[in-house]
Amino acid sequence: MKWINILLAVATALLMSARDLTAAKASGDSYSQMIITFPGERPFTWDWNKKDGTLSFRFPKTSPDELDALNNYDDRLVRRVMFKDLGPHGSEVRLTLRDRNVQAVVTSFKDPFRISIDLFDKGYSESKDPETGLPLTAAAEGDPNKANAYEWLEGGTPEATTKRAEGGTKAKRRLLQALPEEINSPNELKAELGKVDPGVGKAWSTFPPYIYRMQLAPYEGREAPSSETSPLQVKAVTTSTAMADYASRLYDFGHEGRAMIAYQQVLRHEPEIFERDAVHLWKFAETHLGQGNLTLAEGYYQTLLEKHPDHIMARFAKLRKLDIIALRSLDEGNPERLKKLRDEALSISTRDNGELTAMIMIRDVWWGDTTIDQKSRNALPVCDEEAELNLNKVAPRIENPKTAYLAAALIAKRRTNKDTPWQNGYAVWLSQFFDRYKSGTAAAGRDSLATAAKERISRQFHELFKGGQFHEVVALYESLPKDSRGVTAEPAISRAIAESYRALGQNATAIPFYAQATKTQDVTDSFQAHFWNAKLAVAVVSDLKTRAGNQERIRSLESESRRSDTAMGDLWKKFKSDEKSTILTGLGQPLQEIVASDAKLRTPPRILLEQYKTSLTANAPKVNATSGTSKTDWAGNFSPSSSMVRQLDDLGRKFAELGMTNERRSALELMRFLKPTLFEQDKEAAKLWASELTKLADEHRKADEFLAAGELYTLVGDASVLTEQRAEALYKGGLLLFRAGKKQDAIKALEKAKADTSNLFYSKLATERLNQIDTK
Repeated sequence: MKWINILLAVATALLMSARDLTAAKASGDSYSQMIITFPGERPFTWDWNKKDGTLSFRFPKTSPDELDALNNYDDRLVRRVMFKDLGPHGSEVRLTLRDRNVQAVVTSFKDPFRISIDLFDKGYSESKDPETGLPLTAAAEGDPNKANAYEWLEGGTPEATTKRAEGGTKAKRRLLQALPEEINSPNELKAELGKVDPGVGKAWSTFPPYIYRMQLAPYEGREAPSSETSPLQVKAVTTSTAMADYASRLYDFGHEGRAMIAYQQVLRHEPEIFERDAVHLWKFAETHLGQGNLTLAEGYYQTLLEKHPDHIMARFAKLRKLDIIALRSLDEGNPERLKKLRDEALSISTRDNGELTAMIMIRDVWWGDTTIDQKSRNALPVCDEEAELNLNKVAPRIENPKTAYLAAALIAKRRTNKDTPWQNGYAVWLSQFFDRYKSGTAAAGRDSLATAAKERISRQFHELFKGGQFHEVVALYESLPKDSRGVTAEPAISRAIAESYRALGQNATAIPFYAQATKTQDVTDSFQAHFWNAKLAVAVVSDLKTRAGNQERIRSLESESRRSDTAMGDLWKKFKSDEKSTILTGLGQPLQEIVASDAKLRTPPRILLEQYKTSLTANAPKVNATSGTSKTDWAGNFSPSSSMVRQLDDLGRKFAELGMTNERRSALELMRFLKPTLFEQDKEAAKLWASELTKLADEHRKADEFLAAGELYTLVGDASVLTEQRAEALYKGGLLLFRAGKKQDAIKALEKAKADTSNLFYSKLATERLNQIDTK
């Protein structure tokens, strides 16, 4: 009975008095015309529902403010007019006519573009002046004492009707939201809710990122399956308070459209609930904003300000009104207006509420950045240092996950910006940021930030490495959480980290980074990475073997070194001479160190052999040649010198260890291009030179290569600094040259041996051999 009584009361308030209605119907000659003008042609559609007696219009590109002409209507023909603000999708208007006897004609005209709505009774005929023949029309006078049918809460709201214009002849009402059909049972409520899709309003996805659904209250319970009648629905239809609580829960669950249906029932039966509870009023306003009903939402926010000025939500309502102004400004193509909104937002008293403070800060940054597309859903402005500090301070007190993300995202945007000076701790903060916001709607735009962060950290690695700040490179890498070290997948960064660890003497740690660095597309860098990977691997293996280390680790490193050794050889064959020179400028000394060590690597000694051949045979050294001393001069590293003797000796020994016989002989053969006069002060080098060539000559002799053997013996004998070996070498050289058919060369060698009195034994043998040759 209670709901029936309320329905009767509302119906009584809605309808005209019986006397006025009877008079209107009796007249049968009512006519009215409503004209809407526009500065240019506008699209629109209209529909006539004969059953409901309604005339509906849809204006896709028109705001309610441009339809103000429809606020003035003849209440003899029109019962009420309802506007619906669709936000960016335009507006809808519905005219509820007096009864089914009222008919309408809708016509559009151009120059200027206008829409004419003619309303008249079914039996209407124009009254004409009997003398002039002109039509006579008279508007019905309004009743200034008639109460407004839908004045909701003193002070006015979106549902409130404006009073009839004083002294006017037509009633003026503005009704922005129609009251829904009454719901009296759980089944009716369930049916109405089923007509609306679950979830939040679709308009949220069209707003700029900083305008999003605010949900500050925690979830309470769970909604029953739609196939059943929920106990909450049963309770909701008992009282308006229960219906409001149910609407609140629907809102908390994110079902805004369904929450709106429930709140409209509250509005119909007991609107005083909104006057008592600011939170219900706030949520009702938010549901309208989510539906894109900007005008309705704005009206509710304003009502919240008027009815609950001291409530904290009134502060949020002020900010929401600025959001709506921003949306309209963007829709009108006037982003410059946003700058003025910044001061208004900053003037809102936050009462030290962290959520509101952060939301204002976010808008201050957003509206102040003129470089971004303010309408874009993917835009993210850059904040300054002061804003970064302030957002950091308020971060712990933010309640809404979306607000927290946007505040952090603005900080991340600044810290990944190329113009922001890098600071210690940025890498850790950024890593934690991306670890926290891995996915979800709150993390929209995370991917672009992740890309920017990776580029910024990469640039920092390069800058530190280029400056030789090896400690800082290592510190930067080690400060990154494990989950965020994927940046090292970039070969150039891996190389910087590997080089830094090597410079600090941490060879074992450097190896995996060199392995990653080999994957670069730059063949020169790849070669160097393979070189150091192989060199360090064998060094670590040697150390592990000394300490009886992990055998599996030893096998793994040995395999790693062999792979890099083979890769080096393949790459070296592809290089041009100038590329080889560049590599040897930096690696000449390390290559020689490998040869002098126990490393079982084949490519480094082959490279050195190639370079020794180039340096010693292409340009035969002169007696007065000087040793190369500069480590940056690759040619100098291969110049004839006493150190070269030792290097070639090491090279021969290395080839012997590796079973590379031909390469060993080629290395020792190069000693013939080294004249002892170049290192006569270094007796040890001279003896080594003579010893190795003598051994090589002996090998040629045993292989019946008499000419090669004879030339080598003669070369050793001609070295004036080796007086104790001179006669013997010359004697053997003469004999072998003679056997090779070089009689004249043999006689010259034997004569030198005969003349060398430092060794009378070989001098006498040479004399005897010469006598034999002469007799022949």
